[in-house]
Amino acid sequence: MKIIFSLLICSLVFLSACSSTQRAYQQNIKLYFSSKDNVTLNKESVLTSPVDLLYIKAGERPYVTLALAFIENSQYKWVSADDAVMITQNGRLVRTLGLDNNLIYVDNLDNDPMASKSNITENATWNSYLDLDPQQYGVKLHSSFSRESNIPLAILEQQFLTIKITEYVTTQDALGNTENWQNEYWYHMQSGQLLRSSQQFSGLTERYDMQYVSRAMRLLETAND
Repeated sequence: MKIIFSLLICSLVFLSACSSTQRAYQQNIKLYFSSKDNVTLNKESVLTSPVDLLYIKAGERPYVTLALAFIENSQYKWVSADDAVMITQNGRLVRTLGLDNNLIYVDNLDNDPMASKSNITENATWNSYLDLDPQQYGVKLHSSFSRESNIPLAILEQQFLTIKITEYVTTQDALGNTENWQNEYWYHMQSGQLLRSSQQFSGLTERYDMQYVSRAMRLLETAND
Protein backbone atom coordinates (compact mmCIF):
# COMPACT_ATOMS: atom_id res chain seq x y z
CA MET A 1 0.00 0.00 0.00
CA LYS A 2 2.90 2.38 0.72
CA ILE A 3 4.21 1.86 -2.83
CA ILE A 4 0.78 2.62 -4.31
CA PHE A 5 0.39 5.69 -2.16
CA SER A 6 3.88 6.92 -3.09
CA LEU A 7 2.93 6.62 -6.75
CA LEU A 8 -0.17 8.71 -6.07
CA ILE A 9 1.89 11.43 -4.40
CA CYS A 10 4.42 11.34 -7.25
CA SER A 11 1.55 11.86 -9.67
CA LEU A 12 0.36 14.78 -7.57
CA VAL A 13 3.85 16.31 -7.59
CA PHE A 14 3.99 15.97 -11.39
CA LEU A 15 0.60 17.63 -11.78
CA SER A 16 1.52 20.39 -9.35
CA ALA A 17 4.20 21.61 -11.75
CA CYS A 18 1.48 22.64 -14.20
CA SER A 19 0.14 25.72 -12.44
CA SER A 20 0.39 27.91 -9.36
CA THR A 21 -3.02 26.65 -8.21
CA GLN A 22 -1.82 23.05 -8.28
CA ARG A 23 1.39 24.05 -6.48
CA ALA A 24 -0.82 25.47 -3.74
CA TYR A 25 -2.62 22.13 -3.58
CA GLN A 26 0.69 20.33 -3.08
CA GLN A 27 1.85 22.70 -0.35
CA ASN A 28 -1.46 22.46 1.50
CA ILE A 29 -1.55 18.66 1.34
CA LYS A 30 2.01 18.53 2.73
CA LEU A 31 0.76 20.68 5.62
CA TYR A 32 -1.94 18.11 6.43
CA PHE A 33 0.62 15.29 6.23
CA SER A 34 2.88 17.06 8.73
CA SER A 35 0.61 16.29 11.69
CA LYS A 36 -1.25 13.22 12.86
CA ASP A 37 -3.52 15.28 15.09
CA ASN A 38 -7.16 15.84 14.29
CA VAL A 39 -7.82 19.16 12.57
CA THR A 40 -10.64 21.37 13.85
CA LEU A 41 -12.20 23.28 11.00
CA ASN A 42 -14.42 26.34 10.93
CA LYS A 43 -16.06 28.29 8.15
CA GLU A 44 -13.19 30.77 7.78
CA SER A 45 -10.41 28.16 7.64
CA VAL A 46 -12.31 26.15 5.04
CA LEU A 47 -12.98 29.16 2.80
CA THR A 48 -9.34 30.27 2.87
CA SER A 49 -7.96 26.81 2.06
CA PRO A 50 -6.62 26.51 -1.52
CA VAL A 51 -7.66 22.84 -1.58
CA ASP A 52 -11.09 21.27 -1.11
CA LEU A 53 -11.50 19.65 2.30
CA LEU A 54 -13.60 16.73 3.46
CA TYR A 55 -14.50 15.73 7.01
CA ILE A 56 -14.68 11.96 7.42
CA LYS A 57 -15.55 9.78 10.39
CA ALA A 58 -14.76 6.06 10.30
CA GLY A 59 -16.83 3.97 12.70
CA GLU A 60 -16.71 5.41 16.21
CA ARG A 61 -13.46 7.33 15.71
CA PRO A 62 -13.33 11.16 15.67
CA TYR A 63 -13.67 13.17 12.48
CA VAL A 64 -10.44 13.75 10.52
CA THR A 65 -9.71 15.89 7.48
CA LEU A 66 -8.99 14.71 3.94
CA ALA A 67 -7.70 16.93 1.14
CA LEU A 68 -8.69 16.62 -2.51
CA ALA A 69 -5.55 15.54 -4.37
CA PHE A 70 -7.00 15.61 -7.88
CA ILE A 71 -9.95 14.65 -10.07
CA GLU A 72 -9.46 12.02 -12.77
CA ASN A 73 -12.07 10.41 -15.03
CA SER A 74 -14.90 11.80 -12.87
CA GLN A 75 -13.34 10.26 -9.74
CA TYR A 76 -12.39 12.43 -6.75
CA LYS A 77 -9.23 11.26 -4.97
CA TRP A 78 -9.00 12.34 -1.33
CA VAL A 79 -5.90 11.84 0.84
CA SER A 80 -5.39 11.87 4.60
CA ALA A 81 -2.51 12.67 6.92
CA ASP A 82 -2.01 8.96 7.70
CA ASP A 83 -1.61 7.92 4.05
CA ALA A 84 -5.18 6.73 3.41
CA VAL A 85 -6.77 7.38 0.02
CA MET A 86 -10.55 7.52 -0.51
CA ILE A 87 -11.85 7.61 -4.08
CA THR A 88 -15.43 8.64 -4.87
CA GLN A 89 -17.47 8.72 -8.06
CA ASN A 90 -20.84 10.50 -8.08
CA GLY A 91 -20.52 10.61 -4.29
CA ARG A 92 -20.14 6.84 -3.95
CA LEU A 93 -16.98 5.34 -2.44
CA VAL A 94 -15.53 3.18 -5.22
CA ARG A 95 -12.00 2.43 -3.99
CA THR A 96 -9.80 2.88 -0.92
CA LEU A 97 -6.09 2.51 -0.14
CA GLY A 98 -4.33 2.30 3.19
CA LEU A 99 -7.23 0.94 5.28
CA ASP A 100 -7.34 -2.34 7.19
CA ASN A 101 -10.12 -3.56 4.89
CA ASN A 102 -10.03 -1.90 1.49
CA LEU A 103 -12.63 -1.56 -1.22
CA ILE A 104 -10.82 -2.71 -4.36
CA TYR A 105 -13.40 -2.46 -7.15
CA VAL A 106 -17.04 -1.61 -7.86
CA ASP A 107 -18.65 -2.91 -11.06
CA ASN A 108 -21.34 -1.35 -13.29
CA LEU A 109 -20.72 2.26 -12.26
CA ASP A 110 -21.93 3.49 -15.66
CA ASN A 111 -25.46 2.44 -14.66
CA ASP A 112 -25.31 3.68 -11.06
CA PRO A 113 -28.45 5.78 -10.32
CA MET A 114 -26.20 7.99 -8.17
CA ALA A 115 -25.03 9.57 -11.42
CA SER A 116 -28.37 11.43 -11.49
CA LYS A 117 -27.57 12.90 -8.07
CA SER A 118 -30.66 14.14 -6.20
CA ASN A 119 -32.88 13.34 -9.19
CA ILE A 120 -32.91 9.61 -8.41
CA THR A 121 -36.41 8.23 -8.91
CA GLU A 122 -38.23 6.29 -6.21
CA ASN A 123 -38.29 3.09 -8.28
CA ALA A 124 -34.60 3.18 -9.26
CA THR A 125 -32.62 -0.03 -8.73
CA TRP A 126 -29.01 -1.04 -9.34
CA ASN A 127 -27.08 -4.30 -9.49
CA SER A 128 -23.32 -4.53 -9.14
CA TYR A 129 -20.39 -6.53 -7.78
CA LEU A 130 -17.79 -5.57 -5.18
CA ASP A 131 -14.24 -6.75 -4.61
CA LEU A 132 -13.14 -6.29 -1.00
CA ASP A 133 -9.85 -6.89 0.79
CA PRO A 134 -9.06 -9.40 2.14
CA GLN A 135 -10.07 -11.95 -0.53
CA GLN A 136 -13.73 -11.15 -1.07
CA TYR A 137 -14.32 -11.07 -4.81
CA GLY A 138 -17.49 -10.80 -6.83
CA VAL A 139 -19.75 -9.94 -3.89
CA LYS A 140 -23.22 -9.38 -5.38
CA LEU A 141 -24.91 -6.08 -4.58
CA HIS A 142 -28.52 -4.97 -5.17
CA SER A 143 -29.71 -1.45 -4.35
CA SER A 144 -33.05 0.33 -4.31
CA PHE A 145 -33.59 4.01 -3.50
CA SER A 146 -35.99 6.39 -1.77
CA ARG A 147 -35.97 10.18 -1.41
CA GLU A 148 -37.19 12.79 1.06
CA SER A 149 -37.27 16.58 0.66
CA ASN A 150 -36.75 19.50 3.06
CA ILE A 151 -34.46 17.57 5.41
CA PRO A 152 -32.39 19.87 7.69
CA LEU A 153 -28.62 19.30 7.81
CA ALA A 154 -25.93 20.99 9.92
CA ILE A 155 -22.30 21.23 8.73
CA LEU A 156 -19.77 23.22 10.78
CA GLU A 157 -22.71 24.70 12.70
CA GLN A 158 -24.23 26.03 9.47
CA GLN A 159 -27.76 24.99 8.46
CA PHE A 160 -28.87 23.64 5.09
CA LEU A 161 -32.06 22.22 3.59
CA THR A 162 -31.46 19.02 1.68
CA ILE A 163 -32.91 16.19 -0.34
CA LYS A 164 -32.05 12.94 1.42
CA ILE A 165 -31.52 9.83 -0.71
CA THR A 166 -31.55 6.49 1.12
CA GLU A 167 -30.02 3.48 -0.62
CA TYR A 168 -31.23 0.10 0.64
CA VAL A 169 -28.46 -2.42 -0.05
CA THR A 170 -28.45 -6.21 -0.06
CA THR A 171 -25.29 -8.20 -0.77
CA GLN A 172 -24.78 -11.87 -1.33
CA ASP A 173 -21.42 -13.61 -1.11
CA ALA A 174 -20.22 -16.69 -3.00
CA LEU A 175 -21.75 -18.96 -0.34
CA GLY A 176 -25.18 -17.34 -0.65
CA ASN A 177 -24.99 -15.46 2.67
CA THR A 178 -26.88 -12.14 2.61
CA GLU A 179 -26.38 -8.84 4.44
CA ASN A 180 -28.54 -5.70 4.49
CA TRP A 181 -27.75 -2.08 5.32
CA GLN A 182 -28.53 1.48 4.26
CA ASN A 183 -26.38 4.19 2.69
CA GLU A 184 -27.55 7.81 2.95
CA TYR A 185 -26.82 10.90 0.85
CA TRP A 186 -27.82 14.52 1.52
CA TYR A 187 -28.06 16.92 -1.45
CA HIS A 188 -28.48 20.69 -1.21
CA MET A 189 -32.09 21.53 -2.11
CA GLN A 190 -31.30 24.47 -4.39
CA SER A 191 -28.02 23.53 -6.09
CA GLY A 192 -28.31 19.73 -6.03
CA GLN A 193 -24.74 19.41 -4.73
CA LEU A 194 -23.88 16.50 -2.43
CA LEU A 195 -23.10 17.81 1.06
CA ARG A 196 -22.88 14.64 3.14
CA SER A 197 -22.96 10.86 2.83
CA SER A 198 -22.93 7.88 5.18
CA GLN A 199 -21.75 4.66 3.54
CA GLN A 200 -20.57 1.13 4.15
CA PHE A 201 -18.90 -1.36 1.80
CA SER A 202 -20.74 -4.27 3.40
CA GLY A 203 -22.77 -5.02 6.51
CA LEU A 204 -19.59 -5.98 8.37
CA THR A 205 -17.31 -3.06 7.44
CA GLU A 206 -17.05 0.31 9.16
CA ARG A 207 -19.41 3.13 8.29
CA TYR A 208 -17.88 6.24 6.73
CA ASP A 209 -19.59 9.58 7.39
CA MET A 210 -18.33 12.14 4.88
CA GLN A 211 -19.07 15.88 5.04
CA TYR A 212 -18.11 18.02 2.04
CA VAL A 213 -17.19 21.06 4.09
CA SER A 214 -15.57 23.16 1.34
CA ARG A 215 -18.53 22.65 -0.95
CA ALA A 216 -20.98 23.54 1.82
CA MET A 217 -19.16 26.72 2.90
CA ARG A 218 -18.93 27.94 -0.71
CA LEU A 219 -22.70 27.58 -1.03
CA LEU A 220 -23.12 29.87 1.97
CA GLU A 221 -20.80 32.46 0.44
CA THR A 222 -22.73 32.35 -2.84
CA ALA A 223 -26.03 32.79 -1.00
CA ASN A 224 -24.65 35.87 0.79
CA ASP A 225 -23.37 37.58 -2.37
